Order: sequence, then structure tokens, then C-alpha cells
Amino acid sequence: MYAFANPHPQAKPGGGGTLQCGTSTGNDLECAAGTISCVVVKGGVQYFLSNNHVFARENAASIGERIDAPGRYDAHPKCAQTAQSATLSDFQPISFSGNNTIDCAIARPVAGRAYTCAEAGGYTPSSTVVSPAVGLAVKKTGRTSGLTTGSIQAINVTIQVQYTGGVATFVNQIMTPATFIRSGDSGSLMVTQSGNNPVGLCFAGGSGGSFANPIGPVLQRFRDGVQPVTSSLITRRGSRVRGSFRRVAAVAACAVLVGACRAARTPGAGGEAHAVKPMAHVLEERTPALLAMPGVVGTAEGASAGRPVFVVLIRRDDPELKRSLPARIEGYPVEVRVVGEVRPLKTR
Repeated sequence: MYAFANPHPQAKPGGGGTLQCGTSTGNDLECAAGTISCVVVKGGVQYFLSNNHVFARENAASIGERIDAPGRYDAHPKCAQTAQSATLSDFQPISFSGNNTIDCAIARPVAGRAYTCAEAGGYTPSSTVVSPAVGLAVKKTGRTSGLTTGSIQAINVTIQVQYTGGVATFVNQIMTPATFIRSGDSGSLMVTQSGNNPVGLCFAGGSGGSFANPIGPVLQRFRDGVQPVTSSLITRRGSRVRGSFRRVAAVAACAVLVGACRAARTPGAGGEAHAVKPMAHVLEERTPALLAMPGVVGTAEGASAGRPVFVVLIRRDDPELKRSLPARIEGYPVEVRVVGEVRPLKTR
């Protein structure tokens, strides 16, 4: 894992100059800051992508609210007015009663504000989506930690996230090391280290892990087929797209639920219990009972020695809880990881 030494290397978008992705942004009605993910296009119009909790104030916003860059938390003095960059156009509501897959929102850039599709970390995302896989080498550029690199630790993650408005459960998520994103990096676009292909939208983290939505469902959420824009520099002079772009391939459910595509394994001659159900099915069946156990906040599919493992995510290092968990579930070895209390990573 590598991060720039400056604690807030991307907090300012250039002192009123060209606005870069991977830099500070926020809703004008709160003193907070997250990160501009990337530029996307829907119906021929360009938008900035970030999280609901960054642009839409955890469901509290109304369409048309002012979006600033940098976010007002990064103003001098703190919380003072900053420059407008966009207006809120759409967001996926966060459910506190059912399952969620995405925490996302889009905002339409204002006329006259120059911006670029390039990330402040020195690269431009491609328009080719890559499905998450354990071990995949990824990177992101965020408002707080700048450019960081790492690898995916788990997929098919179910995780409970503590928002201001309550606990929200997210399914089919991506897990990376805790150092991959920090407070203020919510909205960062996770891309592959090789090829800069979009993988996920970073949004939450705890002491033992950070989490991202798979980017495929994020792009599919906004109707008409939202697509990343890959041209390097755009000056806002109206509402239509100038330049060309490539359409992102849709991410099939089987690509997101990678475990469901793996062949089942049968018992070996040595008598060792082997998994016979796809991991995705086992996670779906066993996760509700595990989440009912005090201290368990999630489950996931990890890997060890090239084979899938059933990961149980717990809030704190609790020896009694660990002893109560089985060593294997449906033939898959169980690995317990302490992630702390997981929260959305907007600075406020």
C-alpha cells in the first residue's frame, strides 16, 4: 500500500483552475467533503459521479441542490463558502430497512467551470469495466489520501454500515485494506493498476477494512446507460457532450457474483470436507443467521492458497465470539477478520 506523504494532497481542485477528478467536493448545505469519482455521460449530458452521502446528504437532499468543489470542510476558514461546481441531478436512496448495493449520486457541472476527466493521481480511467476478483491489483485517487494502491481482499461482501440516519446493509460489495481509503475519500473511483479500468466506487471503511460498490450496478442505476468519459479535458460551455466516448459493457450478475460462476468441488480421497455448493449460494443462505449474532457485521468470500474461504467480519476482537463460530461452513474454511465499526468515509 502506498500513499502520498502530504495528508491532504488532493483537498483543493486547483484554486479555481481546471477541476480534476479525485479531488474535494461536497453539498453546499453542509460543512463536509468527499471526492469526485469521475465524469460520466447520460443521454448526451455529462455529470460528476460520487456517493449519495457526499452529494445528497444521506437521502436528505433535493434535486437541484448546489454542489461545491472543494467541499466546504476544506474552505479557509473551515466551512466558509467555496466555488460551485455542479447541481445535484439524481441519487440512489439509501435503504435502512432492506439491502443496498450502491451509494451513489450524479451532479451536472455548471456552465463556465473547466474540468478534466483525468484523476489528480496522474491517470485517466478507461471506459472498460472490470469485475472484482480476490487478489486484483487496484488503485484510487481520493481527496484525503491521494493515490493509493492495493489488492482486493474479498468479494461478495455483505457489510453493515453505520450512517448518521441508522445502519444500512450493503450486499455484493468489494473489500480492500483499511489503508486504501481514509475519511474524505468517499466517492473515489477504484480502478485496476494496469489499464485504469473502473472496478468500484469507494464509500465506507473501518479499522480493519474499506469497502466499495461494484461499479457496474452504479453505472446501470442511472437510466439511458451512464458511461465514463475518457477525453482528457472539457471546458463547460453548455449541456451537451463535446468529444467522443466509448460505451461501458454491462456487468452481468454472474460477473458480480464471481463465486456463483465457480465450479463446485467434491470430497477428496483423503476424507477432508470440501465445498459442494457455490460460495455465493452459501453466503446467501448463511449470512442472515450470522448477522443476528452480536458483534458480527458482515460476511464475504475471500481466498487462501487459491481456494475460496468463508469470511466472517466482526466489529471487535472478541475471543468468545470467535470460539462460537464454526471452523467450516458447507465445506468452506472460515476466516474471521476484525473490521471495526464501518462508517461512510466523508469528512465532516
